[in-house]
Amino acid sequence: MGRNSIAIAAAAVLVLPSAHGRAQTPRPTQEAAPAKAQAPAPAAGVAEMAQKMERLLELWEGQSARLKTLDVKIKRTDKAKDWNVLEEYEGRAILKAPNFAYLNFDKIVLEKGQKKLARAEQIRCTGNEVWQYKFDTQQIFVFPLDREQRKRALEEGPLPFLFNMKAAEAKARYTMRLLREDPTSYIIDVVPKVEIDQESFSKAFVQLDRKYLLPTRVYLLAPNGKDSKDFMLYDIKPQAKVEDANFQGQEVKGWQIVHNPGGDGKPQNVPAKDARQPALRGGRPGRG
Repeated sequence: MGRNSIAIAAAAVLVLPSAHGRAQTPRPTQEAAPAKAQAPAPAAGVAEMAQKMERLLELWEGQSARLKTLDVKIKRTDKAKDWNVLEEYEGRAILKAPNFAYLNFDKIVLEKGQKKLARAEQIRCTGNEVWQYKFDTQQIFVFPLDREQRKRALEEGPLPFLFNMKAAEAKARYTMRLLREDPTSYIIDVVPKVEIDQESFSKAFVQLDRKYLLPTRVYLLAPNGKDSKDFMLYDIKPQAKVEDANFQGQEVKGWQIVHNPGGDGKPQNVPAKDARQPALRGGRPGRG
């Protein structure tokens, strides 16, 4: 589950969940991954759960088609088991139909015994391009969206579960199984069928709010079966007012632009003055 692929996924196909006004969801608490809490369902219950999953996908698609904008905060936890590494991030995603996205992640670091936020990564989908800002290397990666290969690459990671959910496409890409439901949520087990998803994760668990059909947690298990990325979504605001400036690519003075004008999978280093870009220039990428 590559570092870049998960980040770029934030600018994937825009699928916006429920449109029942502004749904303020509480900040979730960190719990054990859903995988550890499940037991096989009785045979008689398997068919019933499969039917419920079919119906849930239909409802999910209907809800996602209604929403035009979304503003959501994210707590992300990355674990690398072999290296005993745990990294935490605070993030925010802002989306606007049909294909505009902004995603910002700040890493939680310990400095003199105090937790602080350090700029880590930002994504801006302008509708025609994806601009990915890497703060540690001071690089900007620009990917065109008019190439099928790049479109498919942008669909890796957790975002396809959040935006533009279409039942037929979901069933073609994933084996989806309803594991559990309670008065407030559904827990869905997801196994990827196609290579592009399998390169990103081997299994996923999605916690879906029952009332608004808004994903509140997406847990991704890496292809190695050990590492994971856990996305906790909270303070979710459907139909929020959003600023178009969030979806404009910017040069940053002194940063290197790595541009891929041909979309052939071989990025070319292009001086900033020669790179294709929107008119907005200068300044450090904002927080939205």
